Amino acid sequence: MKKKILVRCITEYSKGFGNLNRCITLAEGLKRKGYKIIFLIDRKALAINEIKKKNFEYKIFKKYSRSKDEASAITNLMISNNYCSIIIDMREYGESLTKNLMNKNFEVILIDDAWCKKAYADLIINGTIVKKYHNYKKINQQSRIFVGSKYWIINKEFLKHKKKLNRIFQKDKYRIVISMGGSDPNNLSEFIANSLKTIPNLEISILAGPFFSNLTSLRKLARKKNISLIENPRKIWRKLVKGDIVLSAAGSTLYELCIMRIPTICVPIVKHQIPYAKLFSSKGFSINLGSKKRLNYAKIQNSVNFLLGNIRERKKMSKAASKIIDGKGLTRVVNEIDMFLKN
Repeated sequence: MKKKILVRCITEYSKGFGNLNRCITLAEGLKRKGYKIIFLIDRKALAINEIKKKNFEYKIFKKYSRSKDEASAITNLMISNNYCSIIIDMREYGESLTKNLMNKNFEVILIDDAWCKKAYADLIINGTIVKKYHNYKKINQQSRIFVGSKYWIINKEFLKHKKKLNRIFQKDKYRIVISMGGSDPNNLSEFIANSLKTIPNLEISILAGPFFSNLTSLRKLARKKNISLIENPRKIWRKLVKGDIVLSAAGSTLYELCIMRIPTICVPIVKHQIPYAKLFSSKGFSINLGSKKRLNYAKIQNSVNFLLGNIRERKKMSKAASKIIDGKGLTRVVNEIDMFLKN
């Protein structure tokens, strides 16, 4: 009989697509190990659609104002359905939820980035490269904690589609890819495209994630001769690798681009991304444009022109990426979870 794992994942449009996408990737890895995965989500049509595409079961869950009440409802669900474990990937809600789920008759696994300070879960995975996000106060003394970029969960296809150094060379026309995550609540895709549209030797591709709400204006912009819009791209790695440069947010996409070794210019769009942007830049992989509030056309144009005119710098960035993340985190995390649940 397959062991059943419940996945409680954040699906708020304002939070982007990274957490849901990560959980789907992890679920696929665990499924190959023989586990049965059931998602527990809020009633969000786009999230449901993404889960159904991957042929996973899901349950719609009421949104509770108190984590104590949510934990109680989850506990009843776990026991009545004989689930062996629950995976929590809820960003800032993760700590309080795992606190209220500690010491139940099932295993609690937390997937964290920059949100939790205390270790209540039985197993914690944190794949970020920022060391200050790795410091947990161990409340659950039995908690097993795995941190660092070797545990970054990512689809293996990104690793397979790395940009080769011989594909970085001088051209008459360059392709710029804009990828601002799953939702782009600040409409930076349009701002960046407008800043670049007058540069004559560029082809600009905008990748619009499944939670984008500003598609009308982007479709209008895509009528320009040198701009194309790709909505909810499948196999996104194939779109990214075509870019000579990618302009991205500094969240999950930045990690993906690092694994693919694509020269990148990034913008931290929320507070927890600021250390990511700074660290990737300090390691030589990307150019950090800084706060979105200080973003302007000149800053974007100057960075793009600098990289396009400097083949050596772009190759240097690509080489630096290989020393930051190896892209094998999914296998490691799946194996750690599998061993943990079998013990």
